[in-house]
Amino acid sequence: MEIQNLSEGIILAILSEEPNITCELATVVEALNADQACDVIVNFSAVGVITSSSIGKLIELRDVLQKRSRRLILSDVALPTRCIFKVVGLEQLFEFSDNKDTALAELENASRQHSLAARDNV
Repeated sequence: MEIQNLSEGIILAILSEEPNITCELATVVEALNADQACDVIVNFSAVGVITSSSIGKLIELRDVLQKRSRRLILSDVALPTRCIFKVVGLEQLFEFSDNKDTALAELENASRQHSLAARDNV
């Protein structure tokens, strides 16, 4: 797994294959404990399928971010993995993006809009 700071307040976690994903997501949760003001993009480009324990860690990561009013975007999710989310009824819990660049643009745009709104309220 690789963790990158894409821009201020945005972390990219590039996952490897199972059975490592659960441990990798736990590492991301630990990294968030050090920096509470981050949105997270989890890149699935190297992931074929995902196990239930990894899905559980993703839910934990989502919950941590939601409590901090931060976002989690899953990018580059292969069709078999996306189908797993849909079949188990979790597709609506997560935000998906076609690729990391699109996810990054979405987060940066939302951050810009938030900054403009805050400035206008001053």
